Amino acid sequence: MTTGLDDGVADPYCTEKNCLTYLADAGTRWAYHNGPYTLLDSVLRSATGLSMNQFFTTRVAVKSGMSGLFIKSGYNNVFLSTARSMARFGLLILNRGAWGTTPVLTDTAYYHAMVNTSQPLNQSYGYLWWLNGKPSYMLPQTQFVFPGSLNPSAPEDLIAALGKNGQFINVVPGMNIVFVRMGDAPDSSLVPFTLNEKIWQRLNRVFTPVSVEFSHQSGALPEGLTLYQNTPNPFNSTTGVIYQLPVAGTVRLVVYDLLGREVAVLVNERKSPGRYEVRFDAALLAGGVYFYRLQAGNFVQTRTMLLLK
Repeated sequence: MTTGLDDGVADPYCTEKNCLTYLADAGTRWAYHNGPYTLLDSVLRSATGLSMNQFFTTRVAVKSGMSGLFIKSGYNNVFLSTARSMARFGLLILNRGAWGTTPVLTDTAYYHAMVNTSQPLNQSYGYLWWLNGKPSYMLPQTQFVFPGSLNPSAPEDLIAALGKNGQFINVVPGMNIVFVRMGDAPDSSLVPFTLNEKIWQRLNRVFTPVSVEFSHQSGALPEGLTLYQNTPNPFNSTTGVIYQLPVAGTVRLVVYDLLGREVAVLVNERKSPGRYEVRFDAALLAGGVYFYRLQAGNFVQTRTMLLLK
């Protein structure tokens, strides 16, 4: 992305010589430009003697269990696969280039460079990976440097593959999670990072870490909230949710589905210290996984529920 070639040509995917025009010295300008990136397939072929599909199969797929293949689409080499295989690739990155105890990417120095800022121009870009938690970022088709993190709602240690038409792999080492998104392009942008931000806003409703703070004049919460069900998972339509409030405060207990959508508000009012039980009527909900989230001030707890019907 620092070739210095003009990314403002009519077709930024074009790899023909007349599309690759000099604009600045290499290393002096960052621009999201697919054409030069696509030309790397010939570098791979020269270095290994293998095509991209042969390299993927022998070096990655047989070790990780991934499936898929590269196909030519216009000038692009597009990898077609499944959500499960995308998740496997994310787990490979989460595990620092190893599948279990089997090394796949053996160059640890390259791995470190890949998931950290690769150049001084765009601090939120590694080697083909977008990096969160940096003081600034740049976006495709503009030379403006934006202050702040690329996805402010996401964890700072997020590294993300934001691929063609909004196909995402998000890797968060600090939370030990990987999530993928496959679907239609949400808009016409080359990298729809705003969609990734909206996804994280939803995920935060169920991923919010527990805090020991409490918005109350008495200060910190003495022993923390207690949140549990009076019957173990899986639960049914008449399961009671019990919570213990050690000091007075406004309580909000909400149920969310897997997409982070609010499906029920069980409690939303100020309560005195004490032990409370509220019934969750799930008669109108489909079976599946849900989350209920208890918040008192800045203190949050989240639990997972499995609804059987």
